[in-house]
Amino acid sequence: MFGMNILQALLIILFAVYRAVDMYGPQTFVLGWSNVGEGFIVGAILGNPAVGIEIGATLSLMSLGVVGLGGASVPNFHITTFVATIVAVQLNEPIATGMAVGLPVAMLSVYLDILIKTIGTGIAARAQQYIEKGEFDKGIKLPLVIAFMNYFQWALPVAIVIFAGQGVVQAIVNIMPDWLYNGLNVAGKLLPVTGMAMLINYMPIDKHWQYLLLGFVLYSYLKLSVLPIGMIGLVFALIYYKNEVKFKQLQASGVSVGGDMEDE
Repeated sequence: MFGMNILQALLIILFAVYRAVDMYGPQTFVLGWSNVGEGFIVGAILGNPAVGIEIGATLSLMSLGVVGLGGASVPNFHITTFVATIVAVQLNEPIATGMAVGLPVAMLSVYLDILIKTIGTGIAARAQQYIEKGEFDKGIKLPLVIAFMNYFQWALPVAIVIFAGQGVVQAIVNIMPDWLYNGLNVAGKLLPVTGMAMLINYMPIDKHWQYLLLGFVLYSYLKLSVLPIGMIGLVFALIYYKNEVKFKQLQASGVSVGGDMEDE
């Protein structure tokens, strides 16, 4: 087993199931709801949370703008976080190596998701038939099968990586040609930028370009880290929100405020 004891393996698999339950169920966003949180928890179980945080943060940027709308299937970067953290920590390899193994798992998860959705469509149709016949017990129970398949979708790839063993994954890493390894390194640096560009495309940059420029100056020239820049952004967001609320209140009371804040 992948260089870990049975308790560690069980905790990671159970955590994967928990994340699936939460994503397809109550969505409490309490424990490890982001790639960063998932990486931290998996890394902590394996004794190296810092690597998990770095992998989770990188994958968060890579997945910006990737949303499965309208039932579309997209790569599951959450599963990638699990797999990449396991590989990087257990093999003591660079983060790029972990993601080199984890990213194909995310791509393959698309086909697994399509398969589960296809089967789920048939199950949902059968449940509807039971409901129309008045057989409510059967109609209510069938959707639970779909739920368990979704949980299985998360747990299976993680379990395969864990129980396939360190030797199998190490062999995969060893046979990777240099061009592929170097290409994945380059892609790992480009994809976060692509994700950020996709996100910016949906934001009202034409109205609030000054904040984007400020963030660029703070990071590129003043060398501030992401945390203080985020806190500065939060301050501006609160100021904007309070001014917007005050503007709406004055507008509602009939006071002339000389234009719409959204146009300023």
